[in-house]
Amino acid sequence: MKKEKLKLRSVEEFKTATIATVRALSQNPKTIVSFSSKKSLQPNHEIQSKAELPILPAKLTSESLVRIRGAADLEALKIRYHNNKIHKERIPQSKDAIDAYNSMEESRIETLGAESYSGVSTNLSKALEQKLLLEGYGTAKSISQIQLPDSLSVLIHSRFNKVELGPTGKHIKEISEREYGEKIDTYINKLKDNINNQTEYSKILREVID
Repeated sequence: MKKEKLKLRSVEEFKTATIATVRALSQNPKTIVSFSSKKSLQPNHEIQSKAELPILPAKLTSESLVRIRGAADLEALKIRYHNNKIHKERIPQSKDAIDAYNSMEESRIETLGAESYSGVSTNLSKALEQKLLLEGYGTAKSISQIQLPDSLSVLIHSRFNKVELGPTGKHIKEISEREYGEKIDTYINKLKDNINNQTEYSKILREVID
């Protein structure tokens, strides 16, 4: 991964800049931003606007910048574009199904943000590639080596074309398309048509999962 030239002089400066970015992107200046190693599975945005980000390292690196910027943008976009009540109404029961459901909803949120802001698109693209690479998918040879939520997320982003896929993402896309092919194409087209309507989008997600 190409090293990024760090411009911020300290972790505190980066923390301050990240908090300001989250509040601006979420369009809520009162958004609470926390940095922690623990993260709740379903943040309750009905009670308050809260963004939970990874704990900051003692020393900033290009890798940690990618990870935290991607997480910050996603959390802010969730506050802005995600309705937790609608999400919970159609959430499935099993853990694997929940993971797939959450992943595909996050892809919708990421697309909306990336469509509006080129900087967000860049941050999310880098974070996605980093995540997939760390999962070891670069050497995957079959669909059995790729978790379903990641496969579905890559296929959605490939079709929505707002969050660019890196080399690992493109590799996953090729394997996933061989496995799922036309079976999922219709659903992804329907998801794309309803990207601004979370209610309809969530209904289609359940069709995909069920």
